[in-house]
Amino acid sequence: MLDSSMIAAEAESWLTLGIIICSAYNKNMRQFIANNKSKILHIVRSLYPDARSVCHVDRGYDNYIVIVDNCHVLRFPRSEAVWKRGELERFVLSQLKLPNVQKIVRVCDDPPYLELTFLQGEHMSEEEFRQLPIQKQKDLGSQIAEFAYRLHCSVNVEEFAAKYAKLTPQDRGGETYDEYLQRVLGDFTLPTPAQDKIAKSYLKAWQDIRPSKPVVVHDDLHIQNLLLCDGKIAGVIDFGAVCIGTAEQELRQVYRLSSAALDSAVKTYNSLAHTKLNIKTARIWAITQELAAYSRELQSKTKTPAFQRSCEHLALWFPEAF
Repeated sequence: MLDSSMIAAEAESWLTLGIIICSAYNKNMRQFIANNKSKILHIVRSLYPDARSVCHVDRGYDNYIVIVDNCHVLRFPRSEAVWKRGELERFVLSQLKLPNVQKIVRVCDDPPYLELTFLQGEHMSEEEFRQLPIQKQKDLGSQIAEFAYRLHCSVNVEEFAAKYAKLTPQDRGGETYDEYLQRVLGDFTLPTPAQDKIAKSYLKAWQDIRPSKPVVVHDDLHIQNLLLCDGKIAGVIDFGAVCIGTAEQELRQVYRLSSAALDSAVKTYNSLAHTKLNIKTARIWAITQELAAYSRELQSKTKTPAFQRSCEHLALWFPEAF
């Protein structure tokens, strides 16, 4: 039979164990403040008490962004998964020594946020790009390819793969890309026979692609992630989608701009890398991606900017079906 002193000692030991467990648990529980503007402002003001301009950008799915005096960029992740996957982006940025890429200024773990340098430049829409003279389209396509080549040469694939392997499937984003394509294109029937035939044929073409040399790719080199100045690329932003892929996969975004830009991009990349990229593969990547976005949005019954974009591209490439 336990006496009162033994009971008290037992209770104290369990309490101590509970405190230890809670302390360890709280240590791993970061406070995400992307939805708390007052806390974000407090951090900004503590870092830059004399700031004259504080611009809030609350459109991103993954991060809440604050731009201070057009000199500093603070990104507040919206979830643990976003922050953990951001380790890949932070690794890549730390490896790049390119003038048109943001530099890491500060990494704070709790509350989590990343501070980057600000890049000057202007955005251009796809419509504005297509209104450029063909030679200027080719010039920009060539510049995109040159940036892609420099990136691919700068980041070690094996080191990146080791960091990627440490992420859980949830942190990686869930399903793989081939699982995603099978779900939205293979397992779903598009609204018309013509559309469905195109979707199934491009899914098959994508599955039949023979992989080329693996590299670490930006994987989101669309026009909104490029900053331009005097017709030249002054900056490349948003490395949140970095992964291991291929050069053809990387350049697929250029095809969304124009065929002329993609032709020029492939020629430039081939010249720099002394290789021979398959331009047809880049087109298959681009078309399959837009078919998937179109199908995904139909299934979710939403009309996001991604859906509008996919409709425009598919109508351009397949006017008889879309």
